[in-house]
Amino acid sequence: MKTKKVFKNVILVGLFLVVVSFSPEPSAKKFDPTGIWKYSAPTAPEGYTAGEFIVGREGKAYSVVFVLDEYYQVTASEVVYKKESLEFQLYLESYLVKISGTFEDEKFTGIASYAEGVIDVTAVRKKEEKE
Repeated sequence: MKTKKVFKNVILVGLFLVVVSFSPEPSAKKFDPTGIWKYSAPTAPEGYTAGEFIVGREGKAYSVVFVLDEYYQVTASEVVYKKESLEFQLYLESYLVKISGTFEDEKFTGIASYAEGVIDVTAVRKKEEKE
């Protein structure tokens, strides 16, 4: 009789351990690319080597606005964000520029390709200023 009780307790402890080991873990926080990104493209033509791009989101659709200075902003088209990868295109001085890259932590690394060649682009998320 005592053997049955010990055996039953061992089975219950084993089942408990199996259930606990298969419980879903909380998923990692999903990356959110929305915000202001300060970009650098040192080999780009003059006037385009630095600036900002703003990633926005409405519903499931993402948007990008390229800000070169306070007077020159261009809204990108064909914006696609998937699995920490961003692609979009825009026209700068009649050139179609396609930009693609990936986010890792608070950094963006990618390329901009246009008729004259390919340029490396990096960006970091701009920290929000507190008033």
